[in-house]
Amino acid sequence: MDIKERKAEINLVTLGTGVIFSALWSMFKSIIIYILMIAEKPEIFTLGDSVTTNIALVSAILIGFSLRFYIGVCARAEGNGKRVKRVYTVLTFIVLLYYGLAVPIEASIALFYSSGKLRNAVMLVIDLTFFILFIEVIVNSSAIRRMRKKRSAEEKAV
Repeated sequence: MDIKERKAEINLVTLGTGVIFSALWSMFKSIIIYILMIAEKPEIFTLGDSVTTNIALVSAILIGFSLRFYIGVCARAEGNGKRVKRVYTVLTFIVLLYYGLAVPIEASIALFYSSGKLRNAVMLVIDLTFFILFIEVIVNSSAIRRMRKKRSAEEKAV
């Protein structure tokens, strides 16, 4: 095994752990925001459209968590030498696209809105970190696949 391949595997395991923690952080943050929103406006729990809205919000939180958690587990598995489905790379691109859209929006909010500047700046830094994290997952995953493919071709040639 090549040193570069082993380094990329170790990086991918570490990045996968980071993605799992980003999933936990995002879920925790969403639940806290949801609870604070309910505390501020208790009428959200009335019957009718708001029940559907609450179900949609909870579903979105759970889907976002599951998606990131799956990506993190797959990245760790690939880093540990296990074969994983390529669908996790596609899902990583989707999450990367989300952060690619969210970061500029949060940057404009942090710059142009006067209320909660510190909170907006912190959220911007966190989302920018997650954006870079998902880029690194894709880069290391691609590098590992390329090196493994090259190594298997060399082994077949021998």
